[in-house]
Parts: sequence; C-alpha cells; structure tokens
Amino acid sequence: MLHGIRIKCLTLFVLSVIALNAQAKHLKLYGYDIADVGQTVVTYNFDRVSGPKAGVAEGNPMLHEIEIEYAINKHWMQSFYIDYDYAASSGNFDGVSEISALKTEFNFPFSEKGKHFFDFRLNIELAMAMNDKISAFGETDVADTAEFRFIFEKNFGSFSLILGPMVVQNIGGPDDLGKPNYGFANALLFDVSDKIGVNLELHSFMGESGNIGNLSNQSHYLVPNVDIALTKHLGMSIGTGIGLTSQSDDFTFRLAFNYTYDPGRRFPSRH
Repeated sequence: MLHGIRIKCLTLFVLSVIALNAQAKHLKLYGYDIADVGQTVVTYNFDRVSGPKAGVAEGNPMLHEIEIEYAINKHWMQSFYIDYDYAASSGNFDGVSEISALKTEFNFPFSEKGKHFFDFRLNIELAMAMNDKISAFGETDVADTAEFRFIFEKNFGSFSLILGPMVVQNIGGPDDLGKPNYGFANALLFDVSDKIGVNLELHSFMGESGNIGNLSNQSHYLVPNVDIALTKHLGMSIGTGIGLTSQSDDFTFRLAFNYTYDPGRRFPSRH
C-alpha cells in the first residue's frame, strides 16, 4: 500500500532553479512503479518557496499543480498536468496569478520488477509555457521544454535506492534554445510501517555540460519527506526542501494529496 502511495506522492513539485529554466522549476522524484492497469490517480501538489533565487528573487512564490495519471498497460502510464502559480506583487515585480504551464508525461517501466539488478523506468515530459511565458519568480520568456528522466531503483528489503539522472532541453519559446541541461534526483526510501515511509532525497541541477564543474552555478537540495497512507486509496506526503548552494532556493514547504480511482471498486454510499 505504502509503495503505491509513494508512486504518486514522490511526484512533488518544489523548487525554482536557474540551471534548468523555469519550466523545470518543479523538482520531481519518481520510483520504478506505476499505477495498476486501468487505474486513474489524481494528485494535488502545493509548494511554498522561501528565499527564491531565480528571477527577481523576492517574496514567497506558491505553486499549485493538478496531475491526472492513467495506466494504459503495465508498461505505459500517461500523465497530464495543469500548473497554477501565485506570487504577490513587490517593488520589482508586478506579481503573478495564472495557469503557468500545461504538461504531459510518458512513463515507461521496462521489464518485470526484480528481474534485473536495477529496475529501469524512462519518463519523457513535454511542458508548454502559458500566459505570456512569465513565471511566479519574475522570469520572462519562459521556454517550452522536453525532459528525459532515467530512473533506476534497487530494493533492499526495508529500504530502496533511487538514482535518477535527467536531461532537459528547451524546445520552444526563446530564439536561442541553448544546450541540454543536466541534473539528477536520487533518494533513499525507508519503510517505517505499511502506512508510513520516510525518504531522504538529493536533487541536483548542474546546468549545461560546461558548467558541471562549477559548484557556484549549480542548485542542490536536501529533501527529507514523509509519506502517509491515510486510507486504502488516499495518500498524503509532506516534506521540506533545504537549499545547499548559493543558487538554491533557501527553503521550500511541500504538501501533496493523491487519490487512486479503481474502476473495479464500488464507491460507498454518501447517505
């Protein structure tokens, strides 16, 4: 039950980072598993950022996201997202309250779980910037992006290891689309019980290949997180993102709720 909750709760959206452009501002962590075939999962994610470093670097941007995922078969889950950003106006910023992006994501787990030393999953996300391409961080001319994540998971019984290198490329918007940007999302996942799990995540955004050796231009975050199975079909996740470099946002509070709808399950009466 808890592992299924983590599939969705780990899809959390936290931090703004210069290295990967604004459309990659939401940090994401995925494991190998997807929902069962025919299931639909709806997730609401909320993030409040303190000490943002991108754009005008003022205020406390708040990021909302609704995600709908459907498992087409055991090797393909399709996801659709609506991002809504809010930031109050300030001396250098007019503020934002808008649908900021529309996204779709292709999720492909390969092989049967446990058949190889690492279980492998590939995620491909396409993001389209909306509303004049302005972000809640005061960034302008935000790019449309394609993101590729290569997810490797190894289970050791009571805990699991996730390694998640990623590549992000601008595909539309600015005249100069630039070069691919690199990063990773790694984590240790510990099962406390069948209803509670504790994660320790490390998210790093290293920029283009020429900047990988320059730590001062990179964003790194340590993210402790707790997953809780509230019911059989409802889960909650709560965590904090702690910036580790001068280019990292100072602190992020993040919260997510997800509901799994199984068409084979009869809903209880409202009366």
